[in-house]
Amino acid sequence: MVAWPDRDYYDGGLGIDQGLWENGRCLSCDIEVTSNAKRAFCPYCGSACALT
Repeated sequence: MVAWPDRDYYDGGLGIDQGLWENGRCLSCDIEVTSNAKRAFCPYCGSACALT
């Protein structure tokens, strides 16, 4: 699922434009998430995710 960047962490922005996608798993609901930022929110449960 595509995760929305943590805008509070990025001062209202969408994160650093790296031209890459960050991947990981939500620790709360264990689904795979992808985002353009390393700090994002799970689109399924809303938990904060740290992606690599």
